[in-house]
Amino acid sequence: MQFMFKVVLVLLLSFQIAQASLSKGLAAAQAGDFAASYELWLPIAKQGGTDAQFYIGLLHSKQLIPQASPEKAVEWYLLAATKGHVDAQFNLGIKYDNGIGV
Repeated sequence: MQFMFKVVLVLLLSFQIAQASLSKGLAAAQAGDFAASYELWLPIAKQGGTDAQFYIGLLHSKQLIPQASPEKAVEWYLLAATKGHVDAQFNLGIKYDNGIGV
């Protein structure tokens, strides 16, 4: 029972840290610091966070970071879309409809 409590506690703390990084990334993006947003969101996106995957896709799609590419936007949108992220599904559809990055 104590082991399970520790597992739940670690998961809750990880979730809170991810949420804080998402918020900080949004604040950085609103301030125009897209490089900072990318650095904050990338670890969360790599761990499967769909909001972060969507945001990374946006940074690539809007060419807001130096390494931006339409193909990378599609990759990140696809990761989030397959997990049910509606905005990622919409943006992925637009990419396919326009033949950009696919």
